[in-house]
Amino acid sequence: RGSGLKGLSSIKAKSGHIVRPLLFAERQEIIDYASKEKIDYREDSSNASTKYTRNFIRHKIIPLFENLNPSFLSSAIRSTQHLNEVLSFMEDTIKALEQNTVNKLKDDIIKVNIKSIKDSPHYALFLHYLLEKYGFNGTQTHDISTTTTSGKQFTSAHYRLIVNRDALLISKKTKKEILTPTRISANDQQTDSPIALKFRKIKKTDDFKIPTNNNIATLDFDKLSFPLIIRPWQHGDYFYPLGMNKRKKISNFFIDEKYALSEKENALLLTTNDNQVVWIIGKRLDNRYKITSGTKHIFEISIQ
Repeated sequence: RGSGLKGLSSIKAKSGHIVRPLLFAERQEIIDYASKEKIDYREDSSNASTKYTRNFIRHKIIPLFENLNPSFLSSAIRSTQHLNEVLSFMEDTIKALEQNTVNKLKDDIIKVNIKSIKDSPHYALFLHYLLEKYGFNGTQTHDISTTTTSGKQFTSAHYRLIVNRDALLISKKTKKEILTPTRISANDQQTDSPIALKFRKIKKTDDFKIPTNNNIATLDFDKLSFPLIIRPWQHGDYFYPLGMNKRKKISNFFIDEKYALSEKENALLLTTNDNQVVWIIGKRLDNRYKITSGTKHIFEISIQ
């Protein structure tokens, strides 16, 4: 499946606190021993089903190999033992190389000094084993090892990598970047993720006063398109700031409001089902969804 040496070297007899003491033995050896010693055992019924890949290999493919080589299994075991030794040697070598090339900078940024190893014929191999722990796949590693574009970015599920001339800079993604959008229905009363909010629908009365607290949004319920969606902001997003009839890029709003980098990275939006921004959560409402004299029902959202 393309898992490299780790996949070919198979399961280890000892991995952390897990020990598998019978890996050395073949299935028939175990059955014969249990029978000889009159040891009762139970077998999972799924072991006989070839719809599972592992069983298809055991019952269909391995017998074909054994037709070619009766000692196929013992040969395969010796090969995996050898591969484990090679893998162990390679991991020790890579750890030694890491000590000379990898540094931890402030803000938990990992710096990989590649200048001294870039011309090595094993450069791509070193990167593969270094970067897989940060979630980068083989295709990305190949692109990283061959790119000549300084400033180019690559991302995994939880990390971002920037290619510089003589170094690779790896940093953890912000919480905002990892988040998946959260959907809010018209009947929901609260959500805890990615931010704790409470919702309520109320009838507008003549004495209703719009709160001035930025942590409370009051919207015209009938103008909203559900489900509402909580998501990170993206470049290109725009809205109509409350009190204005002209649209504005959210990135420009952040600049005008003098957002700190951390504030900008973690900013969340509430949007309609058709991706219209309703609220920069905790900061500013969109003018299109404000309460007017014609509003009949109010959708109130409060940050908890």
